[in-house]
Amino acid sequence: MSGNPGPSRRATPADDDKKTRLLFEALSKAGVVRANKKLQAMQPFSSTICMDAASSSTPSQLSDAELIKCHPLMPVLELLCEKCGDATHTMQPRAFQMNDVCQAWSCPKREQ
Repeated sequence: MSGNPGPSRRATPADDDKKTRLLFEALSKAGVVRANKKLQAMQPFSSTICMDAASSSTPSQLSDAELIKCHPLMPVLELLCEKCGDATHTMQPRAFQMNDVCQAWSCPKREQ
């Protein structure tokens, strides 16, 4: 009995092409899934249409999530979350400027 292992199978160019194609397909599908998840996460909460008092007889008909989305300060919260996200991904000075948040904050206060 010799110390040589069994016959090893060498990869042929056809095998390499097949592996490359499968890897490319898998990565492409993963990229599409990731892009769709990011797109869903990036859709603003304000896109949900808030029901006004005339269309609903009682506030209890609105779910908690709808009530939160309809709150007058929700745009400020969305802007703050966006700013926090930007600040975690970049060190650009504009990511840390809060002028737009202050402007958004002053608008709901004046309406009250």
